[in-house]
Amino acid sequence: MGRIVALTFDVEQDCPPFAETKNGMRYGLPKVMDLLEGYGIKGTFLFTGRMAEEFPELARRAAKKHELGCHGLEHERFDRLSMDEVRKRLLEARGILTRFGEIISFRAPNFQFPDEYYPLLAQLGFKVDSTKARHKGWKKGVVQIGGITEVPATTSIVTRLPWRLQERFHRKFESPVV
Repeated sequence: MGRIVALTFDVEQDCPPFAETKNGMRYGLPKVMDLLEGYGIKGTFLFTGRMAEEFPELARRAAKKHELGCHGLEHERFDRLSMDEVRKRLLEARGILTRFGEIISFRAPNFQFPDEYYPLLAQLGFKVDSTKARHKGWKKGVVQIGGITEVPATTSIVTRLPWRLQERFHRKFESPVV
């Protein structure tokens, strides 16, 4: 059997925290969605709650034609917040996002989410997380953590390299490639 590939996209303001522009939302994301839809490919679009509020037509489109997931409320670093604050922010983000469709997937900003917070994701109704990252040293494949199926991200920063360099990394990845 060939590799399983999941295309996932973090949907947030441009390059947080360094820029607060939203050109990716205005111009880039619609083009990515058009491209995927033109080939009949579904992606997972992990929106921050605030971007879904500001760009409801894109959140609605993701929920209708792809999968809409959660990327926090405001692209916050959950590893720097108390569990109570994480719960509060995830509840608010989830409340916003569920206006557009079912939300089962989550990925924390900066690939930082403490293991002891995973049961909270399960309590809030998430089923899948993609926060653990192979490019950040995660060695395991798909595992259960605190009632959540962890499907580790494979290639975040790698996709910013020229293709000749990327290709070497891609050949080494085990399925699923996220």
